[in-house]
Amino acid sequence: MTEISGAMKDLANKMQAPRPPSTFDWAKQKATGGAFKTQPTVTPYLPKDAQALATAHERGGHAAFVKAYDQAFNQLVCGNCQGVGFVMLVLTSRGPYSSPSPSGVLTWFDGDETHGRGWYTIEKTLCYDCPECAKK
Repeated sequence: MTEISGAMKDLANKMQAPRPPSTFDWAKQKATGGAFKTQPTVTPYLPKDAQALATAHERGGHAAFVKAYDQAFNQLVCGNCQGVGFVMLVLTSRGPYSSPSPSGVLTWFDGDETHGRGWYTIEKTLCYDCPECAKK
């Protein structure tokens, strides 16, 4: 039987420790990407009930992500959902992992100040009517 190194024990403890809630503002939209390297994307803001669910899910120690859309350059489409009509909230049950698992439904996240870079197991994906489209 081999002994687990101190670094591996630290990593295992870190992965099991509860994460603090995200500082992501669920009510704000974000745009990322660059015109020359990648297609710019827009992360839409969520309706209030989805914001509450995402916050509660993260308090339970799991990550929640909003799916981003490729930015539409058409002024006639909704600036929040890019003309799709709905926004998606992804609730995860495990992760991050450095390599994808052969089982389960996964999503990749590049990481931020709260959630690490890697693969996450998706527990549930929820769709909501776009709150910006609903105003019209």
